[in-house]
Amino acid sequence: MAKRMYDINDENIEITKLIKHDSESINCQTVDSDTLNKIRNFDLKKRKKLGTKKVIAICTSVAACVAVAVVALVWNNISINNGVVYIPTKSVAKQSKMASSYSEIYSRMRKAKGVDFSEKENSIIEGIANSGNMKTASSDSASPGGSVGGSKNYSDTNEQTKDVHEADVVKTDGSYIYSLNVDKMVVTIVKVSGKKMEKVSTIKIPKVKKTFVNQADMYYIEDKLIIIENSNKTDAVSTYGVEDVARSGPCETIILTYNIKDREKPVLVSTNHQDGYYNSSRLNGDYIYTVSIKEMDNTLKEDSCVPKVNGELISYDQVYLPKVIEGATYTVITSMNITKPSDFSEKVAVAGGVDYVYASKENIYIAENTTTNEDIKNTKYGKKIWSKYKGEKVKETSKNLSAKKIKKLREIYDENQFDLSKVTEVKKQSVFLDKNTINIIKYKYKNGKLEYVSDNKINGRLDDNLSMDEKDGYLRLVSTNLDFAYVGVKRIIYDNNGKKIVDYVDESYYSDESQKQSNNVYVLDSKLKEVAHIDNIAKNEEIYAARFMGDYGYFVTYENKDPLFTVDFSDIRNPKIIGKLKLPGFSDYLHFYNSNLLFGLGEETENNCLKMEMYNISKGKAKRVSKKLLKGFESSQALYDYKSILVNEEKNIIGFYASYYGKQSEDMRDCYLLYTYEKGEFKQLAKVKLGVESYDTRGLYIDDYFYIVTPYTGIKVLDLRTKEQVANIKF
Repeated sequence: MAKRMYDINDENIEITKLIKHDSESINCQTVDSDTLNKIRNFDLKKRKKLGTKKVIAICTSVAACVAVAVVALVWNNISINNGVVYIPTKSVAKQSKMASSYSEIYSRMRKAKGVDFSEKENSIIEGIANSGNMKTASSDSASPGGSVGGSKNYSDTNEQTKDVHEADVVKTDGSYIYSLNVDKMVVTIVKVSGKKMEKVSTIKIPKVKKTFVNQADMYYIEDKLIIIENSNKTDAVSTYGVEDVARSGPCETIILTYNIKDREKPVLVSTNHQDGYYNSSRLNGDYIYTVSIKEMDNTLKEDSCVPKVNGELISYDQVYLPKVIEGATYTVITSMNITKPSDFSEKVAVAGGVDYVYASKENIYIAENTTTNEDIKNTKYGKKIWSKYKGEKVKETSKNLSAKKIKKLREIYDENQFDLSKVTEVKKQSVFLDKNTINIIKYKYKNGKLEYVSDNKINGRLDDNLSMDEKDGYLRLVSTNLDFAYVGVKRIIYDNNGKKIVDYVDESYYSDESQKQSNNVYVLDSKLKEVAHIDNIAKNEEIYAARFMGDYGYFVTYENKDPLFTVDFSDIRNPKIIGKLKLPGFSDYLHFYNSNLLFGLGEETENNCLKMEMYNISKGKAKRVSKKLLKGFESSQALYDYKSILVNEEKNIIGFYASYYGKQSEDMRDCYLLYTYEKGEFKQLAKVKLGVESYDTRGLYIDDYFYIVTPYTGIKVLDLRTKEQVANIKF
């Protein structure tokens, strides 16, 4: 490895060959300083001014001309540690950028793939190590579509950001209810008028043979139904009713658009595909933005090193390469104009994964919870842990791998990258710290265009997308540190040149029981640069819920008590915690009932049941004004999926699905609960027995009628004036 940026070595030459290969067919052009500046600051708007073909030709030519002096030599400073590619020097800060060629992407992703363990690689490495398992490190809003002559007084999906719509399994336009049965992939369309209901048609969604659809969502807008499904060759496992999508095998996100102007005869007008399993989506204006996650397999090649959209590779200049790439995974983002759904308007990719998506009206934030592994034996904290460890002390060993095991390594690793003529394994015992971090990437979006803005890494883990919120161009968020220190054994594999191929912690013996959890408040500016940070909040507790409104943010932590914290963001660069309310149990979901009241739904641990609480927040600080225990009810999908709850001040109703574990027969355990809030108290309006377990059950109102929709069975109707069930239709 070169000691200086301008030294030449074999690795640099190999990288240069890759770039040369990509640019051999391109004629070099004379590039003036103005054009070079445009290239350096290249974005979608500037591409229009320069012309796409000219930009690609110039960029590739420039890359070839300066490869030895800049690109290839920068890569020499990359180091790899426990599944993470690190770039430590200031000189490689520009490594975060849009790719300049498929060759560059291939090289970077091969490096990431070299330390990413697929199921196949796990078995190979385990065989090499000859040891045990490896240790790897809202608001309620109206429907976006117009009604078709029906009522305009109706509810729709509970969403995080006003006017930024989210998909769900049940939708309405005030005249019809659309219900998606994910198990059978069928949409039932029911015409409703008060207590009158009529099933008018059923859409049988086409299915790819020998695949499973384990997740699906739906939008209604302007006489169209847009259905987004996740198609996989491996069936999914359901956790809390939310599909825990299996990632093995080819995954594809499919977007189907139906014209339902004639509700009795829906017509499929377009089908679009993007690689990866479906993560999330948003509808803003006339465009749907869909996020999927593509995990590259062991056949990663230069001509297939990026995901495909509608069968074509995403253009390399629309692939963002962060400074740190953690595994050969991509986040794919597309936009589709619902008025012209025949193809995607925009297709971009980010090297890296995503857990949560938050969209303001102008920006999309993709966030991934990650864990890095650090050797801390020589630190003060590490020495303390080592001194307490009384178990077996393992001596450092080194041995050469057999030809048989090296042959297995060749199935995974590129011999152009590593010299596998001889491979050495080093076994080392030390003290390690698994540290939680969050990767955040920001894209600006408008009218279907997606423009990369910035990225950053901060400490902790996000609870969900409600832990993030944008105000006046700043991103404010809360996170939990769940760092974990322990004594373990690391195995490091080196090639013949002493270059590290991979390392991993194979065994752990002793963990630090005194390790403390804590929580953070962050404020990041428009470029995601940290401008404020409050840390060490609520030690030994974890964030369970968060919500932001105006100048204030609220979050709940839990261990034995339920501290509801209030953060004052009126001085956005100097946030302050101004309130801490301790109560039994915890809230798992927070919702602003109005500008003065905050509703909380959670669990009362002392009584082992659900609870509802209302807090007065008129003066910023939260003060509890009401509480109701739902004895016998121990779980609700609303604790995990905010789309399943309806909270509406206009109608003064709160509705959600809940499971009852009291002394009841099986058909009485699953209920839909409907409450009102009057004179400072929660009052039950209805308890409707569903007779079936269905986490996809949704409640919505149209005028004075409340519809409880269970996609697998049918719809029950309540008259909100009499609180009586007045109708029922079965699917």
